Amino acid sequence: MDGYLCIATTFLADRYHGREWPPSPARLFQALLAGVQTGSYRQQLATAEPVLRELECLPAPEVVASASRPLMSYRISVPNNDSDKAANQRTLLQRNHIEPRETALRQLKLLAEKAETAFEIDTLLGIEGSAARVYFGEFAGMLKSGEDGDSAHQGAPTEFSFDFTQRNRRPPRDPVNALLSLAYSILVKDLTITCYSLGFDPYWGFYHQPRFGRPALALDLMEPFRPLIADSVVLTAINTRMVTAGDFIRSGPAVALKPNGRIGFFRAYELRMDTLVTHPMFDYRLSYRRLLEIQARLLARFLNGEIDDYPVFVTR
Repeated sequence: MDGYLCIATTFLADRYHGREWPPSPARLFQALLAGVQTGSYRQQLATAEPVLRELECLPAPEVVASASRPLMSYRISVPNNDSDKAANQRTLLQRNHIEPRETALRQLKLLAEKAETAFEIDTLLGIEGSAARVYFGEFAGMLKSGEDGDSAHQGAPTEFSFDFTQRNRRPPRDPVNALLSLAYSILVKDLTITCYSLGFDPYWGFYHQPRFGRPALALDLMEPFRPLIADSVVLTAINTRMVTAGDFIRSGPAVALKPNGRIGFFRAYELRMDTLVTHPMFDYRLSYRRLLEIQARLLARFLNGEIDDYPVFVTR
């Protein structure tokens, strides 16, 4: 077969656990991504990266498979974090917004309920996108910055302000979006480390699709904690003047923090991670840092069949 790339695969178990047959090409690509991030293969990462990026750009391959033989059917559920995320977004608005619109709160509540009964990834993505539009449409009402009280930069001219109109990224084009992107990056880094410490492969997720260098499982676990940790850090940093408009610099279309601004922002992040909350399942207080580990451990117990449901974390 000159001119063709052929990849042969063998299942480690004696059965295939997917719902479709033949397996989707995305499953093979996800396995390749996970494999190159495992054990001694990580030493070949620099060599594998351009090959995987080229594979990602190619059309979907043809999958040749033998006939399937159905065995005993069973159902595997995965944790649904999108409902938690929408519920926590609603709670953050209720706590921090000057006067949130009732329609926005009602929409977030309905979307959280819809996410509870959604079983398709595309459906969940649609619900998540709708919730994000409602939430970030109200985000500006939680910002209480007023540069008149910014004594650290009084009299210093700056082109920046903490006005927020919409979410933008890659690159972030205003100070608020720059802080949001930085907060999400730090949080997913912490969850990636948590996954490794518990024996998880952070690149093998449920909802986030396989992509080279993307810690999909860490991103899955992060979803309900985006508003509770990352967004809350941004609000604290701005509203308490730990970061000011003079702490930013523009490079082309992108906006980023200066070194002094990063120091203040990292301090706000650490303070949030050390904040104590009560876990709804165990009914004792623990820090957000410890909570991330607890939730990952509960996910491991759920996947091993030790508990029937993944206990979500929703704050009140």
